[in-house]
Amino acid sequence: MGFHIASAAPRRLSEDETMQGVVNAWYPLAWTSELGQAPVRRTVLGRPIVAWRGADGAVAALDDLCPHRLAPLSRGRLRDGAIECAYHGLRFAADGRCVRVPGEERIAPALKVARYATREKLGLAWIWMGDPEQARPQDMLDIPEADRPGWAYEQGDALGYGCHYLNLCDNLCDPSHVSFLHPTTLGDPLGEGVPIDTRAQGRSIVVSRWIRNVPPVASFAPFIAGPVDRWQYYTYHAPSITVVDFGTAPAGRVGPEGDRNLGLRVLIGHCITPVDDERCIDHWFSLRNFGTDDPAVGRALHDGFRVAYQEDKDMLEAIQQEERRHPGVRPVRIGIDAAPVRMRRLVGQMQDAAGPAASRG
Repeated sequence: MGFHIASAAPRRLSEDETMQGVVNAWYPLAWTSELGQAPVRRTVLGRPIVAWRGADGAVAALDDLCPHRLAPLSRGRLRDGAIECAYHGLRFAADGRCVRVPGEERIAPALKVARYATREKLGLAWIWMGDPEQARPQDMLDIPEADRPGWAYEQGDALGYGCHYLNLCDNLCDPSHVSFLHPTTLGDPLGEGVPIDTRAQGRSIVVSRWIRNVPPVASFAPFIAGPVDRWQYYTYHAPSITVVDFGTAPAGRVGPEGDRNLGLRVLIGHCITPVDDERCIDHWFSLRNFGTDDPAVGRALHDGFRVAYQEDKDMLEAIQQEERRHPGVRPVRIGIDAAPVRMRRLVGQMQDAAGPAASRG
């Protein structure tokens, strides 16, 4: 049963609504390999963050702002696992406490910096933008295949988009665009008009379709001969993550209720960091169940993905420019937009539920 747009729906975020952000959520901060014994500056939901690894190796994240003269702490250096401001040498521990003021024995209680909860998973350091005491590890993205034998993990890129993150989420709830925007990599004209099924599952949305008895798309053509059945499952997790399960199997071998592992299967994680109202970063990676011992297979797949994602980037940035030129124009939704409509509704509900008290101020 497909999802239908209700006539009396709860509030959903409009395309031109300014960024408020869902603070009670996990967002990618950086690849784990980017964090070491030097401060790194990132921006999440419009808020500059400084991150580093403490003496114990754990990721620390604070507001990138010294409370003394408002100097960016990311310009400083690490001393004994704490970060030292480059301006006057005040030093702050991973919990945000000031632990040293040069020349002074007493440290004023106001000398503290807001801290954020962090965790590492799937090759990424994640940050919880709300109250760290309310951080819920169980809300983190879970891909069971990442810990199973027979699967290879491949880190992708941190691709910056000049668009609002919800516009990228629209794209990642929408397999119908693949036939038109990515005809040389992920799709072809044979997918045009194939029906899409949309299902809501709590704070997730699953959008899927099957294309039967056709040649493989370009990304899979080197690994399998036709005719094949092809599938696409886009699972969106509010507010900013989508896992795409797409693959190919000999025609008739696997159906919607069958074991997709009998075919060639790729899982792509798109973990989006909302930077500000007009910028976001897609940290993407892949898992595959074939060619797991051959790095060349991963490189070949990622070369094709990079072509497709650049096509997405070019289109979404062009849309952002037109939204800026036409601030009063709202998109006209059609039937294939059931998932994007539901996606924005979910994000709106999460923001409403958090309310003003959730702001870090």
